[in-house]
Amino acid sequence: MTRQDYIKLIAPVAQKVCKGTGLFASLMIAQAIVESHNGAKNTLSLLAAKYHNHFGIKTSKGWTGAVVNLKTREVFSNKDVYIRDGFRAYPTLETGFADRNRFLTVNQRYTRAGVFAAKTPEQQAIALQAAGYATDPNYAKVLGQVINGSAKLKQYDV
Repeated sequence: MTRQDYIKLIAPVAQKVCKGTGLFASLMIAQAIVESHNGAKNTLSLLAAKYHNHFGIKTSKGWTGAVVNLKTREVFSNKDVYIRDGFRAYPTLETGFADRNRFLTVNQRYTRAGVFAAKTPEQQAIALQAAGYATDPNYAKVLGQVINGSAKLKQYDV
């Protein structure tokens, strides 16, 4: 799937689930692009293609939904480390996207880091990284590059 085809697939869902939440659809789309490798159906994005988890959300205490254990890359002390971990699995694209927002809402570390106070998607990406969403030290920078890249993702922030 090309990036443009992937965006056409997920943008309406991102806009729907972000409406009225204080979360930017452009950031959600950028995260999905980065985390799922454009939704490609290969081993790198099996989590998205088969389990509708386009954001790499892991299981946590209190999660009662479906779980899939997969290999994942983490960055510790600037070194790539590959581990197996439990991830949330969803029945549909929309339930996975909606749960990403619920996940951010119920985990107060995202509010404390300023995710919901951010005035731009780039600020929101920085706040996500500050809250510990990803272990990659360049996560916010990469998301900003995708948001402002050729796909012009800010057009979906309506």
